Amino acid sequence: MLAPNRLPDDGSPDFETLGARFAFTYHSDGAKGLRELLTGLVESGRAPSEYLAEAGDELLALGIIGPARLVAEAAAQCPSLADVEVFCPYLVSPYVDGPGNAANIRMWLRARQRQIERIRERRHELLRRAGIEPESADSTD
Repeated sequence: MLAPNRLPDDGSPDFETLGARFAFTYHSDGAKGLRELLTGLVESGRAPSEYLAEAGDELLALGIIGPARLVAEAAAQCPSLADVEVFCPYLVSPYVDGPGNAANIRMWLRARQRQIERIRERRHELLRRAGIEPESADSTD
C-alpha cells in the first residue's frame, strides 16, 4: 500500500492515502515517530476524526495493528467534520455578518453530513473486503 513511487520537490515520498503515510512513518520512525506525527495533527485541532479513523481502518485491514491502535486513539481526540465551530468557514469574517449566512451554514452542514456518510461507507467497504465486521470497528469511533 505504500506508494513512494514519486518524490515531490521537498524530497518526501508521495502517498496515495493517509493510512499509507502513517504506515511509512511507523516503518521508518517507529511508534515514537508516528506518535509525534499524530500529536501534531491532534494539537492543530484541524484534523477531522473521520479522516484519521478511515486511515486507522486501512491499517487494521492490512493487519498493521500497532499503528492502527495509535491512529484510533488520535482519532478519538479530534473533532468531527460536522463540528461547525472548528471547520465552518461561514463563522469567520467576511461571512459571519453577511446576509443569508444562516442558509450558508445549513448548506455547509448538509454537505458535511453527506461527506461523513461517504467516508463511513468507504470505511465499511474496506473492512468488509478485509473480512472485518464493520460494526465492531465503529465501536472505536
